[in-house]
Amino acid sequence: MSIKELGGNTGNMHKIVSITRGKKKKVKIIFDDEEELLISESNYLNAGYLFPGKFLDDTSYYALIKYESEEPYRQYLRNLLKKGHYSVYQCMVKLIQKKELEPKDARRLVGDLEREGVINDKIYAEIKIDILKSQGLSPEGIREYLKYRAKIDEEIIEELNEQIESVDNELLDEILGNIFEKYKKEPLLYRKDKAKQYLRRNGYELEQARSLVNNFVAKNDSTIKDDYDVVKADKRMEALLKKFSNYHGKALRYKIKDVLYGDLYSKDDIEAILEKYKDEFVEAEEDRAHEDIERIYNKYIANRGLNKTKRKKIYFRELSKIGYRIGEILSLIEEKENE
Repeated sequence: MSIKELGGNTGNMHKIVSITRGKKKKVKIIFDDEEELLISESNYLNAGYLFPGKFLDDTSYYALIKYESEEPYRQYLRNLLKKGHYSVYQCMVKLIQKKELEPKDARRLVGDLEREGVINDKIYAEIKIDILKSQGLSPEGIREYLKYRAKIDEEIIEELNEQIESVDNELLDEILGNIFEKYKKEPLLYRKDKAKQYLRRNGYELEQARSLVNNFVAKNDSTIKDDYDVVKADKRMEALLKKFSNYHGKALRYKIKDVLYGDLYSKDDIEAILEKYKDEFVEAEEDRAHEDIERIYNKYIANRGLNKTKRKKIYFRELSKIGYRIGEILSLIEEKENE
């Protein structure tokens, strides 16, 4: 808002008659023409030395009015900063998005609070570094946050380099320990993978994450169990046997192994799990084999007028899917064709 927009001109002088403290930390200024202004303390301090008997020209007079008209925006930021930590850039974004101010006006208002000492990017960065460390963010992740999300000046980031680089190993161990505890019923590979994923999301390179997790496991080998939860594994096996009920023998074993590898069980864990269920992987008995080939015949071949070569291809395709070997397939086809 310009002086002209406020209705003023530059030829008048405004003499202050009295200055008194009002309610809610407001300052009341009375002028010789009996005009009253009720302004905030920050406005009063920003205006310089005001006292009874002082003359204000129109520029100074309307500057008081303009500052006061924008005080709700400053107060919005003060309240915001009481509840959390924000950089200069983040405060500007808040004013632009929440209060729909133009960027130049937002920057000017944030600048007022910088001069008040309410906003300070270096103090913000020092506090934010500790917060980000407590969340497990890597030094590189912290730099990226400060540079790209908080828009902190490069000089400040470099000045705080030592604070950024100092990794809190105790805190990191606590974070990793919580991850391993959360997934304690999962196989060790699964827990390690979850820990690595967490570190990767927080800015650590793959090799850094792998090294940190392996070091953590080695350091805590007496408390971190490397076995799997048997009850959970049994429930998983029962579900897989039901899911792949059309498979048998080696085909069933291979199917389940693939799933267990995907669950991040180790090779030794998988062999131990499968050993317990070895009776489920025997080759098909004769009655079962006859049922399988009859099912395939009814579904893909019956009443379709297919020649012998096409029928043979279908039998091979479907029977091999569920684990039959070539010799078994040939024998079953011959028996079926001779019915």
